Amino acid sequence: MIPTSDALAKWISHISGKVELRPKLGMRRLEEAIELNTEAAKIRSTFGDQEFQAMTGFMDMRGFSSRSKGRSPRGVRDIAAPFVASVVEIACKHESFIDKTIGDEVMIIMPSFGEDVALSDIGLKETTEPFLFRLSDLLADLMELLSVRVPGAVFTGGFAIGRIILDEVGATNYRELTAYGNSVNAAKRLQALAGEHKTDSASTGCHRLAVGALKDEEPGYEQELNSWLEVSSHIGRLQLISASVSTTECKGVGPVSYLSADLGLKME
Repeated sequence: MIPTSDALAKWISHISGKVELRPKLGMRRLEEAIELNTEAAKIRSTFGDQEFQAMTGFMDMRGFSSRSKGRSPRGVRDIAAPFVASVVEIACKHESFIDKTIGDEVMIIMPSFGEDVALSDIGLKETTEPFLFRLSDLLADLMELLSVRVPGAVFTGGFAIGRIILDEVGATNYRELTAYGNSVNAAKRLQALAGEHKTDSASTGCHRLAVGALKDEEPGYEQELNSWLEVSSHIGRLQLISASVSTTECKGVGPVSYLSADLGLKME
């Protein structure tokens, strides 16, 4: 899916050096979601080869294969579509865009809009909160929406922080953007690790998350995560259940430091 927000297009122009934006007083949140694949050529030509910091994630519905086994295509659709629609809706609400959807899986890109104070000039909030806080709000809102829209549905998510680059994939009658970077590969590996996560708690119906970074790119990330867990068992509105921090060698991407946990909503 292609970012179509005027504010985001201006941001892309700014970081690619096409337009110089100067900061002004007052900051507003990005209110327009990134929705339609209609302006890929314009975005790609403006963006150039600029890299930017982002959190990339893959999310899917736990138990989808067993629930859809033996069903007609329409029946499979009826199971997957409400879940996918909920993930897309919440991701767009939280200043993220959708790279692609495959069956019940959604690939999310959460850019860092806090890299330049000039963003205030185009209506984007200068983000000073760590990615973990932004991600926790997204996941908590998703959990609340799923509880109403798709009762019983739980997700598995893998997210990785790192620099990525967008590139155009296209032919005569087709054009879209996709993201490349080691963190994209790491996020996919973390999603698999989240699915394999074992817990001794009675939280088999909980959502599961693995979030981390490549050790070569963020060497202090494991220590940061451990320091967090020493003082808190939650991130924002998310309750971390059976949380642990570790580093593992992920095939094809290298060592990844990550936090894995079952998730619940924090009781106020």
